[in-house]
Amino acid sequence: MKRIILISIFIGAVAVYFIGGFYNVSALKPHNSIVESLAHITKHRSIRKHAKYIAPPLTTVDKKLLKKGFDIYDSKCAQCHGGPGINESELTKGLYPKPPRFPDDLEYDEIGDKEIFWTTKNGIKMSGMPSYSQTLNDDEIWAVVNFILKLPELNEEEYKDYKRTLILNFSYNRN
Repeated sequence: MKRIILISIFIGAVAVYFIGGFYNVSALKPHNSIVESLAHITKHRSIRKHAKYIAPPLTTVDKKLLKKGFDIYDSKCAQCHGGPGINESELTKGLYPKPPRFPDDLEYDEIGDKEIFWTTKNGIKMSGMPSYSQTLNDDEIWAVVNFILKLPELNEEEYKDYKRTLILNFSYNRN
């Protein structure tokens, strides 16, 4: 009985703390370690669970697909996630949590193509990561995923080459 009372008091105190507005949600003040850990664990486990049964398309990853992925990535993703030789944008400086910088911050050993696809399609609440399901179709999202997976192999000059080649031989047709 005593244990139930203590648990009830603890739950009540936590509720008052969060619901009462005492927890500071400012992007200028980092989460405390407990909230940071819970948010990190929740995000990674949720993405992994929801992405588990996604079947990647049986598409050949060729130059045309990578150019398509680059075009979308460069116009929609690079301002927050960067790339080889891309400095942090003004927008990114004010975000908390900070978006991962690609390819450096992407946990390629932990996060696979299905997780990147799910995150791009669905977004992540309260993180600044939007859902692209309303603006990109699945084929376009997979093109972006394939380009993101290619990023660790690219240096700054190769990234710029994608942009130059794309501008010179614009082959991506937007609907």
